[in-house]
Formats: sequence, C-alpha cells, structure tokens
Amino acid sequence: MTDNDDAGEAHRIYVLRRADKEEWTAKAHADDEMALRCISAVRIFMRHLSNGEPIHCGCCEGLFSSSDVPEAILVLIPVKYDPDNVTVQAWAMCKECSKHDDRWLIDYGPKREGLAPTPPRSGQTIH
Repeated sequence: MTDNDDAGEAHRIYVLRRADKEEWTAKAHADDEMALRCISAVRIFMRHLSNGEPIHCGCCEGLFSSSDVPEAILVLIPVKYDPDNVTVQAWAMCKECSKHDDRWLIDYGPKREGLAPTPPRSGQTIH
C-alpha cells in the first residue's frame, strides 16, 4: 500500500508480522530490495528495544518492555529515494493491536509526521 505526505511524496507501507518471518527472510535472501530494507528496519527497531529505549505501540501507545517481541511492525519506505541515503521508518504493534488485519493497523497505526492522516473506518474501535 502507498500513502502520501503533505508534500505529495509517496511511501510504501509494509506490515511485517512475526508469523510471516520465514517468508520475509526468504525474500531478503533472494535479494528482494524492499524485503532487505524492511528486515533492516526491523533489526534496527529490535536493537533499540533491546537497549531499553521506551517504545510504545504504534496504535494504542502501550509500552513495550525490552523482552517483548512485537507481533507486527509497520515499515514505511519512500517510493522515490536515493539508495545510498533513504530514511525507513518502523513502528511496532502490541499483541492486542496485532490481532487486527493489516488495513486496520494502517488506519489506526502510527501518527506519521508529514503524512496525511487516514480517517477512521466506521464501527471500529481500538481495544
């Protein structure tokens, strides 16, 4: 899926779920560029988490502990970027929020600075 920021820059949004780890790893081993960037973003995120940095769920603001392993991580990659200087963003989703489908995570997920907000879908609530 793609989303646009206020300046019209498009970003690809990927939802990496722990249950799909083998699939993403296989894509990365096959040199799939987006899989490599997503896996790299997840590794950096996990390093920050294991270092004890306070990290909140991208949907509900629940706090992760350093021993938590997120069930889902959203990764944003600009559609147009300099391969040597690309800013990839990643947010983790807690176990409760991760129970929702990918569309819900994108709709209720991180407040992406500079990106146009996604309006809530009717009848949906955050746990």
